[in-house]
Amino acid sequence: MLDINDIINEKNRVNKGDDNGGGGGGFINNFVRMPEGKGVVIVRLLPPAKKGMFNREKNPFYVATRIHRMNGRSIHCPRTLNNKRWEGDCPICSMYSYMWKESEKAGNKELQKKLQNDARKLKPNERFYYNCIARQQLDRNGKMETNVGPLILSVGEKVHAKIIIGIAGDPELQQDGLGDVTDFKDGFDFKIVKQLTKGGDGESYPSYSESVFQPASVLGTPDQIQQWLDGLHDLAALRIIKSTEELKRELKIHLGLIKDDVNNGFDPSEFQPQSSSSVVVNTVEAPKPVEYKAPKPQAAAVAEEKMDAAVDNLVGNTSMADDDFINELRNS
Repeated sequence: MLDINDIINEKNRVNKGDDNGGGGGGFINNFVRMPEGKGVVIVRLLPPAKKGMFNREKNPFYVATRIHRMNGRSIHCPRTLNNKRWEGDCPICSMYSYMWKESEKAGNKELQKKLQNDARKLKPNERFYYNCIARQQLDRNGKMETNVGPLILSVGEKVHAKIIIGIAGDPELQQDGLGDVTDFKDGFDFKIVKQLTKGGDGESYPSYSESVFQPASVLGTPDQIQQWLDGLHDLAALRIIKSTEELKRELKIHLGLIKDDVNNGFDPSEFQPQSSSSVVVNTVEAPKPVEYKAPKPQAAAVAEEKMDAAVDNLVGNTSMADDDFINELRNS
């Protein structure tokens, strides 16, 4: 059974927002398939795994995490959700905050915009994992599937807020809570409606504002229910936290300070043009090799000047990060 008090506390948090401001193909098949464009997915959220399952005294109804998308990988932020705040130490989050503060000191708007765009690449995004049955989803071939699962529903903060407020209710919106939406006899399916809206930059972004719980319905037959409960996913195991050293390494790779050796030592730079503009030229008049520095195009010179300024800003002031961490990045 759900702990409604926990849900109410989470409802209060998502109403106010985040105070911090802030596998392989086979494994992917364990997740609900969301529409690539606009579309609808209907799911039935399942209750927490029973006591003792996965060797845990208590299993969660959902798992909250934050994801850093870096170096082609999804990296879980080590900060944990404590009531309304994400707390703990994360070098990537520290660098994000540091870069943003430094951007506010930039001498011109163009450089400030560049630094803030660079900082945003480090910002984590909230994700929430639930166990569910997909009542209705499209398979890879566009064919409708029904009652698939158990699957993992992975959603962002807005859909998560819809779920939490739907369960707990919201007096300010004069919305009564549905209570235990996972109830076998009188629970509620959740209809996820994905729309595409145009942003100020002309790009299309997903909107889930019309997502809503459906009328009460039976979960399934007794045999189906037992099979689904026996097949629940270990949600807590999805959140794999790397060590501080591993997180720093990912950050160094992202900043270009070290190479990513994920390809078993393959170094692509061997097959790429040299980044240095210094070349050696042999001439008849000068039999000894001399260094010739090709003139840089104006655009490249301007870009390099901005990058130098950005690096100076990052390592010149340690007010937002500890000295050892900044020095380690600079000296790698």
